[in-house]
Amino acid sequence: MQTSTAYNTNKIKDKWCQFICLAVVCLFIGISSAMSGTAMAGLLIVLSSIVFIATGLLKKRESGLVIILGIALITRVALAVTNSFIFSLPDNETDAVVFEGLGWDIANAWNHGTVPPDTPGAYLYSKFIALVYLFTGRSPFIIQYFNVFFGFISVYFVYKLIIEIGGSKRSATIGCFIAAIFPTLNLYSAVILRENLITVMSLISVYFFIRWLNTGFLSRIILAVFFLGGAASVHGAVILVGVIYLIYFCFYKPKVNEWRPINKEALIAIALTVIVFVFFRARLLNKLPSDITLVFSPDYLTSRLVPLAVGRAAYLVGYYPTSIMDIIIQTPVRILHFILMPFPWKITAASDIIGCIDAVMYGVFIFFSFKGLRKAEGRDRLLFIALICIILLEVFTFAWGTSNFGTAIRHRQKFVCLLIATASIGMSGYEKKQKS
Repeated sequence: MQTSTAYNTNKIKDKWCQFICLAVVCLFIGISSAMSGTAMAGLLIVLSSIVFIATGLLKKRESGLVIILGIALITRVALAVTNSFIFSLPDNETDAVVFEGLGWDIANAWNHGTVPPDTPGAYLYSKFIALVYLFTGRSPFIIQYFNVFFGFISVYFVYKLIIEIGGSKRSATIGCFIAAIFPTLNLYSAVILRENLITVMSLISVYFFIRWLNTGFLSRIILAVFFLGGAASVHGAVILVGVIYLIYFCFYKPKVNEWRPINKEALIAIALTVIVFVFFRARLLNKLPSDITLVFSPDYLTSRLVPLAVGRAAYLVGYYPTSIMDIIIQTPVRILHFILMPFPWKITAASDIIGCIDAVMYGVFIFFSFKGLRKAEGRDRLLFIALICIILLEVFTFAWGTSNFGTAIRHRQKFVCLLIATASIGMSGYEKKQKS
């Protein structure tokens, strides 16, 4: 009886805490709406979201997870403040300036009823910026804070993904902590680039895909495809992950844990895929050729690589395929350079040291991911292999789309959360199953 009374008392306290926090959030947002475009508006929006996030964290009963998520939020906010008000961080120029400026131009066009600038491919991100500016006025710090929020959510979903693939609570905590402090995940949470938006939508998509493999519920695979489509609309190359989804959906039946080569679901899935690509091909394939078979064309690959292999950070200059056999031979070479550049002997600037540390960490993650694969058994092995297949497909895609290690560092971030999840299993193992 006393336990029940204490539970009800705690529940009432939680409700009052949520009500007060919601009132504070509404107050902050109301005040900020009267200060559109000012630094104070950005500050109030940040404070309101922190109150909202803190409310959610206080409801969690896992103190370790709460502390790590708190670290993730604080480090990202600190970097965003540093970038806005103290000094510019790396990658806060060129592309970041273009994205933000285009976003403001689009917002102005919408406000004045004129034709907005075109936003092909990657520049769809500028429309997101414009949408925010419609409500807040021009405040780059607010856009940076959205990236902070996306980065924070990514850390949380790393934890959930590790649990979903059968990892122990210790593995999930380790993976969550690594994601919270990982340098590039923090950096791209503090600059106005699309990387964090792609990362969080891709990660959530993969999480729901693994959930579908675990439960067989159709709603999970629909959500996986929805979030993947969102990520692909910002960076078209990500859509290739859908190949893995399609293979599993067509031939694997999660509810009975069986592979079936012939079934009606395969025909339905293929038909729906064709329909989607007919209507949304231009948006989803913004980084891929209209004729998808060209990705296996040596001439097409060379034409894409030559303009990218420029500048101090270029690698494999002049090393281009002339035949299908060349593509096969050069693939491992390009993957090694993509993952591990800059090599120590390529360091010529202080910023390269950070890139080298980043590359070393990827090497460590790959080592522990192999250890995790060895530990996997039964259904856990199926889930782990599905995740590895997604990572390998992304690595292959970006390795052939990059010839500059500055760009490689940005592209590696798009799948590092998945790699952290598999590596964490190798570091600490799976949740022990009770024997029946």
